[in-house]
Formats: sequence, structure tokens, C-alpha cells
Amino acid sequence: MRRVPLAMVIAVASLLIAPSAASGGGSWLNGPQDVGVGQTITLHGTFGSGALAPVSAGPWFGYLVRNYDLKGPGEPGFLGAVDIRPSESIYCCWVASLTFIVPDVPTGSYWVHVCDLGCHTGVGDLIGGRVFIAATAAEARLRHDLRDARARLETARSSSESLRRVRTGLEDRVELLEREISNAEGEIGMLERGRDRVAAELATQRERANGQRWIVLVLAVVLLLVIVGWALHARRWTDLPSPRSEIVTTGDVVVPDPDRKLALRR
Repeated sequence: MRRVPLAMVIAVASLLIAPSAASGGGSWLNGPQDVGVGQTITLHGTFGSGALAPVSAGPWFGYLVRNYDLKGPGEPGFLGAVDIRPSESIYCCWVASLTFIVPDVPTGSYWVHVCDLGCHTGVGDLIGGRVFIAATAAEARLRHDLRDARARLETARSSSESLRRVRTGLEDRVELLEREISNAEGEIGMLERGRDRVAAELATQRERANGQRWIVLVLAVVLLLVIVGWALHARRWTDLPSPRSEIVTTGDVVVPDPDRKLALRR
């Protein structure tokens, strides 16, 4: 009848303490999960003060039970004394260690509780541990290997799914980059065509400018020649004697004056 209060205390303590204990690495006994009948194993864990009895209320012992709440067929199996000593870590208060020979019990999952003699109450916030007991050590190793293989398979599946998502993301990124490259190539082609068109127009304008320059030059030369010719012609007309000065009137007869003409020529 005294087991029921302990079960209630442990259940409440597990609900209040287990999450923080699991995340912090304390309040649980750690060790091999798969063991065989006759094997010697050691479970250990760090813990602090909690809803259960203080360490000073010991001594403390390990008990093997089929169900966590201590209900079910059979009495708790006595495993031996639990060594509890102060922890050297600054994060926790106590270290519990339990070494025992796995008893010959039916194959299945079991809980290992740390409690006082007769398992009436537990200690601090230490909940206990869980093991699977196989008929032989070989079966336990096989179960451990199977569990490990399943864990690796799950990890591989998770990694594969992550890589598949990464690949899909990379493919989408590559497709986007290819579209950007295509657009950039189109823009570059359009700019190059525009550059060639502008260069052709500039070349045409230069050719036209050169042609116009030559036309202007030719016209200037022609104009210069016309001006020079006109000037020479005008000077020649200026140098000719006046008709009145070259003619001497004698009575009613007009005769040229050869001496005057000669003088003008000189």
C-alpha cells in the first residue's frame, strides 16, 4: 500500500522535472539501452534537489520494475546500492552510479528506479533510467545494432530529404540564373547592335563631312582663281591708254598719236 504514494510522487516529479532534466543532461540514469541477462552494466547520472527526498535521507538503492508507476505483476527487483557523491561540476549537485548484474527476467523494457530500501521514496530530482533486457547478450547486441541501424537510416533519410530540398532550391536558382544570363545576353546584343549602328552613322557623317570639306575647298580655290583672274583682267584694262589720249585731232582729220601710245607702253 505504501507504493501508491511513491508512484504519485514519481509521476508528478517526472512531469515537472523531466523536460529540464533531459535538456540539461541530469535527473536521468544513463547507460546501455539494450542489455542481456547476466551482463554487468553501470548506470550513472547527475541530479540536484527536487520534489523527492534529500540525499541525506539515504541510503539509496536501485530497483528494477516493469512499469514506471510500479504497478504490475511482481515485486520491484533489488539491484544493489547506489553510490551517490557530490558532483565536481558547477552545474549540478550530485552524481549517482549503479552497477549491477542483469537479473534473469522476461524479455522486455524495464525501469530502473533509485529509491530507499523497499522503494518507498526517491531522491532529489533523479527519475531513474530505462533499459531493454534481452535473453542473451548476443540478442542485446543485435537489438542495439538494429536500433543503431534504424537511427542511421532515419538520419540518412532526413539528410536525403534535406539534400533533395537543397537540390530543388539549387535547380530553381540555376534556372533563375539562366534566365538572367539569357536576358543579359539579349541586352548585350541589343547594345552591341546599337553601338554598331551609331558607329556606322558616325562613319557616314565623317565621310559626308570630308566630302563637304573637299567641295568647300574646291569652291574656295575656284573662287580664289576667279578673283585672281578678275583682278588681273581689271589691271590689264587699267593699264590700256585712254582712247582720247591716243588720238590727236588735226583739223577735221583724227589721227592716232603713235608717240603717246609708245610713251604709255614704256
